[in-house]
Amino acid sequence: MAELIAIPLKKPSDVDIIKPLTNVIKSTYNTPGNQKDYTDAIAEFSKLRNNALWRAFEKYESSLQVIYRKKESDVPTKKLPAVPESVLKKRKRRETIKAARLQISIKQRADRYKKRKQIFKRAEKYVKEYRRKERDEIRLIRQAKNRGNYYIPGEARLAFVIRIRGVNQVAPKVRKVLQLFRLKQINNGVFVKLNKATINMLRIVEPYITWGYPNLKSVRELIYKRGFAKINRQRIPITSNSIIEKKLGRSNIICTEDLIHEIFTVGPKFKYASNFLWPFKLNTPNGGWRKKTNHYVEGGDFGNREDKINELLRRMEKQALMVTCSICKSVMMPSSMEMHKRYSHKQLEQNKNKETSIIVQRTKRKAAEKAMPKIFESMKEQEPAKKIELDSSIFKNVIQMPELKKKIPTVWKGMWKKEIASQGTTSCKQLGCTYICSSYESICEHYSQCNFTPQENFICKICKFFADSKDKIIDHITEAHSGKEDLDKHSDFEKDEADEDSSEEDIIKFDVKKKYRSSKQTQINSDGTRIYNKMTFLDKEIMQNPQSTKPYKPSIHWTLEFELKNYELTLFEDNMPNAFTLLENNNAIKYLPELTISMAIKNVKLNSSQNEENSNNDTWKHLNRFESDIYETVPTFFVGGPVWALAWLPIPSSIYTKNPTQYVAISTHPTMEKEYTVGNKYSGPNIIQIWNVGSLNHNIDSTNKLPVLAYAIAHNNGTIWCLEWCPSGCYQDIVLGNYKAEENKLRRMGLLAAACSDGCVNIYSLPFPDELKFEKTEYNSLPIYKTDPVIILVVNQLLYDSNKQNWQCTKLSWTKEHGHNIIAAGFTNGYIALWDLTSTCPMLVNMRKNTKLINTFQHFFAHHNTISMIAIVPYGKSRFLASGSTDRSYKFWDLEDTSTPRHCTKKGIILDGTWMTHWPCSVMSFDDALGYQYTHSCIIPLREYGYKYFPILPTNSPTYSITVSDYANSIAHGTLAGQIITIFPHQLLYTEKILSKKRQLNSFIKTVDFLKDSQNANSNGNKNDKKNSKDYHYMPETYNECKDRFGIIFHDKLTVAWNPNAWSYLWLMVGYQNGLMRLLNLTFMSSHDLNTSLSSHVKCVLAKRNTSTQ
Repeated sequence: MAELIAIPLKKPSDVDIIKPLTNVIKSTYNTPGNQKDYTDAIAEFSKLRNNALWRAFEKYESSLQVIYRKKESDVPTKKLPAVPESVLKKRKRRETIKAARLQISIKQRADRYKKRKQIFKRAEKYVKEYRRKERDEIRLIRQAKNRGNYYIPGEARLAFVIRIRGVNQVAPKVRKVLQLFRLKQINNGVFVKLNKATINMLRIVEPYITWGYPNLKSVRELIYKRGFAKINRQRIPITSNSIIEKKLGRSNIICTEDLIHEIFTVGPKFKYASNFLWPFKLNTPNGGWRKKTNHYVEGGDFGNREDKINELLRRMEKQALMVTCSICKSVMMPSSMEMHKRYSHKQLEQNKNKETSIIVQRTKRKAAEKAMPKIFESMKEQEPAKKIELDSSIFKNVIQMPELKKKIPTVWKGMWKKEIASQGTTSCKQLGCTYICSSYESICEHYSQCNFTPQENFICKICKFFADSKDKIIDHITEAHSGKEDLDKHSDFEKDEADEDSSEEDIIKFDVKKKYRSSKQTQINSDGTRIYNKMTFLDKEIMQNPQSTKPYKPSIHWTLEFELKNYELTLFEDNMPNAFTLLENNNAIKYLPELTISMAIKNVKLNSSQNEENSNNDTWKHLNRFESDIYETVPTFFVGGPVWALAWLPIPSSIYTKNPTQYVAISTHPTMEKEYTVGNKYSGPNIIQIWNVGSLNHNIDSTNKLPVLAYAIAHNNGTIWCLEWCPSGCYQDIVLGNYKAEENKLRRMGLLAAACSDGCVNIYSLPFPDELKFEKTEYNSLPIYKTDPVIILVVNQLLYDSNKQNWQCTKLSWTKEHGHNIIAAGFTNGYIALWDLTSTCPMLVNMRKNTKLINTFQHFFAHHNTISMIAIVPYGKSRFLASGSTDRSYKFWDLEDTSTPRHCTKKGIILDGTWMTHWPCSVMSFDDALGYQYTHSCIIPLREYGYKYFPILPTNSPTYSITVSDYANSIAHGTLAGQIITIFPHQLLYTEKILSKKRQLNSFIKTVDFLKDSQNANSNGNKNDKKNSKDYHYMPETYNECKDRFGIIFHDKLTVAWNPNAWSYLWLMVGYQNGLMRLLNLTFMSSHDLNTSLSSHVKCVLAKRNTSTQ
C-alpha cells in the first residue's frame, strides 16, 4: 500500500535540502521504467543546486510535496498506468522554460544590485567633487581678502533660459533663434551652454527671454521635479534610471545623477544630455512678472539676471506646489497646511476657553476695588506735570498741512478781461457764487475772499481734529497728544514740507531730492532706516535737477580729491630735457608737413545762415602753414596735415592764480594721401608741434590770443598715432618749489610720450619755449629743433636692435595713480605691452648715450586686430586695464591673470575710447560700417552693471576721436563729417531718459562746390538740357583735387571745450583731417563755485608739499 509523505515547508539548511531530496528522487524515479526521468531530475537538481539551493527546493516543492513511496515489504498489486509521451514532453518543455526564466531573473537581480552599487558610488563621487569645488572657491575668496584684493570667479559656462513673451510681431531672425533654443511656448525653459555663438544668439532674442546662471540646487530640482525625456518625439516622464540608460548609455550616462553632473559641469556630452531633456514647462512665478518690456537691470524682467535666476525658479516652482485650504480657501505650501489647520481653525475653542476662564477667574478683593478709583484720580492729577515739551519737528508728523493757496487760473483772468471789454461786467467762476462786478481788480480781490473757494484746514492725523489756524492745531496736539508714543506712531519717517523760512530755491531742490529719493526707496524698516536698490552715495552729494544742463557739481569735488591723493609736484627728476639743436631751413624742410596753404574757409553763425548762399567769395579765407587767426571769437590755425594726435599740457592747480600760458602738443600725418598697412612698420621724417594757445580761463569777456607755434620737435619715427603727457610732477616753476633759477638746466615743461609707427614709444622731456630763446633769422625761419628722447620703450630689445619690428604702436595710456610709473600701449598686431618707468632691473633697463631703453615687463595677446583703445583704470594700483579693437571687441583685463579677460563685449568696430575716472565705465566711439545711420558712441559699464551699454551720443559718420573731462563730467566726440557733439550728464551708474535731451551740437561743417556754383550761374537758361542729360559726374577723391574746388563753412551754435586744467576745463581743441585746428570755449557751462573749491584745494596741495619736504 502506498504512503503519502509530506515534505516539510520550513526553510532547512543545505544538508537538510540535499540529502532528503536526493533520496526522494532516487526512490521515486530509480526504477527500470523511469530511468530516463530519474536521470533528468538528478541533472536538473545538480544544475540548480550550485546557483541557489533554496530556490531549487522551492521549485521542486510543489511537484514533490506529496509523492508515492513504496514500502520495502509491500508488493504492488496493480501496475500504474503509463504517462502519455505528449504530456511528458509538455511537462519537460514547461520545466525548461521555468528554469530559463529563473536563470534570467537571477541574472537580472545580480545586474540590478551591481548597477545600484555603481550608481551609488558615482553619486558619492559627484558629491565629493561639488564639495571640493565649493571649498576651493571659499579658500580663494579668503586668500584674496587677506591680500586686500577681490576674488572674481570665472565667467559662467551654463545658463538656463526662460521664454517670457509670445510670438506676436516676432522678427524672422528672432523666431528662428527661439526655435533653435526649443523655446516654443511661454514659460518654457532650457539649459544652454554659454560660448561665443550662444551668447550672440541670446542677445538677439533678449527682449523675449530671461536667463541666468543656475546653481546645483536649481539644476537638480528641475531635473528631478520637472524633468521629462524626449523619446521618439514623445514627452516621457523620467520615472527610473533605465529610461536614461537606454537613451544615453552610449554616452556613459546611466542615472539621474550622471545627467545632473553632465548638465551642471557642461561636460563633453552636454549636447546629448540637453537634447534628451524635453523643454521644461514652468509656471508663472509667484507674484507675477514685474514688467516684461523692460530689462531686468531697469526693474523689468527680460535679459540676463545672472544668479538671480535661481530665485525666479523658486518662485515659478513654488506657485505650482501651492495648495488651497478647504475651509478658508487660503493658498499656502503643503508643509504649512497642518500648522494652518491646527492654529487658524480653532477660534471657537479658544473663545470657549476664554469664557470659561472668565467664569472661573477669582473676583477681586474689596480692598482692591476701593483702591482702584483713587489710583485713577491720582494719575489724572499728575498727567499735566508729565507732559513733555514737544519739538517743532514733532508737529509735522501729526499735522496734515493745508494745500498751498492756488493762484487765479490764467484762463479765468482771460475770460474776465474779455467779458469786461465786451459786456462791461464779469462774474465769479466759482461753482455756486453769484458775485458780479465791473472792474478787473475787484474780481481778483473777490477771488481770494470768495466763500465758495475751499478754505485751508489743518488736520490732526491722530484724532482727525480740524482747525483753521496753525496755532490752534499746535495747542490741540500739546494738550491732547503730548505722549511720545502717539506722535512716533504717526510719524512718516520723512519731512513732508519745507520750513516756512526756507527759500523757494531750497524748496525746489528739496522736492527734486525727495522725488528721486522716493523713486529709489524700496522699503522702510520699523526703525526708520531705508533700503535702496541703487547706490546711496549719490544722495550724499549736492542734488541737482536732472533736467539741468549745468555740469555735475560733485565731479569737480571728486576730481580735486583724486588729484590731491595721486598727483605730486615733483616726479622723474632724473629725466630732464636733453640738448636741443635748432635746425636750419635746409635741414628742417624735410620734416615739415607737405601742405603750405589751407582750403578756403569761413565761419557762419546759425542765426545768419540764411545769408549763407548770398555770401561773396571775398569772404573766404586761406591760412598759411603754422598761421593762425580768430574767426567769430574762435581761434583757428593751420598745422599742415591731417591731425592724428593731440594732447593738452597738464598744469598744477597750485598756480591757477597766475593764469599761466597753456600748450597743446599736435602731430600730423606727413602727407594727405599716404596710407599704412597693419602688418608693417613705417619710419620717416616728421615733427611734433607744440602750440602756445595763451592764458585760458572761463571769463566771458576775456579776449582770445592768437595761437602761436612755440616750437617743433623733429624725429624720424614716422607718424605719431597717439600723444600722452605725464599727468603730474613734471611741470617746473619757482612758485611750486621744484625749480631754482640759478640752475643751468632747461626748465622742464613736461614729459610727452609718443606712440610711433615704427613700433616704439618715445618719451620726450620738453622745456618751456622761453628756455630755448629762439630768434627768427634768415636761416632759421621756424623753431624746428632736434633732440633725443629721454626714454624709448620697446617690446623686445633684440628685435629693436635688429630692426625686425613689424608692428606699429597705436594707443597709449599713462596711469593717473600716484607715481605715474606705468605706461600701457596697444599695437597693430593685437598685443598690449606695459612698462615700469621707475624700474632699475638691468634685464629691462639699458642706457644708451642720453636715452634710457626700457623693455616691457608684461606683454600679452589681447585682440585679433589693431588696438584702437587702451586705458589703465586709475584704481587698484594699476591692476586693471580696458582695451578695445577694430575686431569689434571691448575687454576688461585683470593684469595679474591675462589668460582671459574678466569681461568682454562686442558692439561694433571700435575707433577710439577712454575710461571715465569717476564712474566704472568706458566711453567708446565706433565706425558706422556695421550700423549705418544707427551708430552711437556708447557707454559700456564694467561687467554690465546697471545696464549693458548706453548710446550716449549719435553719429552720422565714423567717429575717430572721443574725449571726456573729469571736471565737467562731460563727453565730446568728433565725426568724420565734421560734427562736434557734447553732453554734460550727471550720474552714469543708471540710465536716465533725460540724457538724450542734454546733447548739444556745438559745431558742424558744410562744403561749398565753387565749380558747381559757377556752372549753375552760366547755365541758367539751359534747364532743359540739364533734365535730358544722363551723365554722372564723379566727385574728386584726393585732397589735391578738392582743395581748390571746395570751401568749408564752419557753423557754430555754441562753443565748447575742455582741457585737463581745473581753471580752464571748458576749452576743447578740435583737429580736422584737412589740417585745420579750432579752439572752442563753452563759457555758459562754467561753475561759480570753482574759485572757492580751487582755493581750498591749493591750500591742501601746499600743505601736502610742506609735509613731504620736512
